[in-house]
Amino acid sequence: MFLTRITRPWLIGFSILATLSACTAQDYYRTQVTDTPCELNCDKANLIKQAENDYTLGFVELDDQGQFYDHGQVEALIKLLKNEKVAQCVTVFVHGWHHNASDNDFNVRRFKESLKELKKNNPGYKVTGIYVGWRGETLSLPLLRMLTFWDRKVVSEEVGRNALLDFLLRIESVVKPDTMRKNRLLTIGHSL
Repeated sequence: MFLTRITRPWLIGFSILATLSACTAQDYYRTQVTDTPCELNCDKANLIKQAENDYTLGFVELDDQGQFYDHGQVEALIKLLKNEKVAQCVTVFVHGWHHNASDNDFNVRRFKESLKELKKNNPGYKVTGIYVGWRGETLSLPLLRMLTFWDRKVVSEEVGRNALLDFLLRIESVVKPDTMRKNRLLTIGHSL
């Protein structure tokens, strides 16, 4: 018996914590999918028009297998970008570990602030932000959330393949179809 009475409780406790981190809900946040940007009460909307700061924010969300929860989110964004007649400044942001696409997520709030600044510095452009969400946060308990690193690392690698790559290429082909357009495209990724 190599497990002593002291190590056995630690092993059981760690096993329970590991199980809990794998059992969180696997839903997406932006369930109100529409082609028309929302202007009021938009915490579940996939497209948000920030009239006061004159930018549009779109969300697409991927599951743990790297597939989109709702392809309607993707198609609504593509349609929005294709229908734009003025020069566009499009920023794509993929968040990292410990984040998601909820309205109260720190990365979502900071991305909104960045889009506001981008519009202020580029007044002649139609500013559109695209927030790519995935389940980077599975536990909210301060010390226990660090235990999710390896699980979320594997998921982040899966998220970065296939569907997301195809989506980014579609965005590029819509925003930058030729060298004559004055459109700008910036893609940003956060850790993991």
